[in-house]
Amino acid sequence: MVVVFAGLSLLALVVGELCQRGIAIRPRPALGADLLAADEAIRTVAARSVGYGMAGLEVLLIGSQGLLLEQAPPYVATTQARMLFGLVGFGLILWAAALALSARRQIQPLRDRSVSHVKHHAPAPVR
Repeated sequence: MVVVFAGLSLLALVVGELCQRGIAIRPRPALGADLLAADEAIRTVAARSVGYGMAGLEVLLIGSQGLLLEQAPPYVATTQARMLFGLVGFGLILWAAALALSARRQIQPLRDRSVSHVKHHAPAPVR
C-alpha cells in the first residue's frame, strides 16, 4: 500500500510541475503595460495556487503513509516507532489542510464584511 502512495506522490509531482510550466510558458497577447502587469499578477497567483495545492497533496499522501505505517504489525516496527509514525502522519495531514486553506485564500481572499463598506441606498420614491 505504501508503494501505491509513493506512486501517487510521484504522479502528483509530475502533474503539478507540468501545470506550473504550462502557466509559466503560456503565450502572452500583445498588451499595454498596465494589462501586461495585470496578466503577470494573474499568472503569479495561478502558479502559487498550483504550488500550494501540489504541496498540500504531497503532504496529505505522506501523512497517509505515516498513518498506514502506524498500523504495521509489530515485527515491522516497535510500538514507539508506530506511535511516532502515527503522530507524524496526523501532523502532516493537518499541515496539508493548512496548505489547502492557503491555496484557497490565494484565489479567493477574505472579504471585509464590516458595515462601513456597505452602501445604503435610499428607498425609491413611491408615485
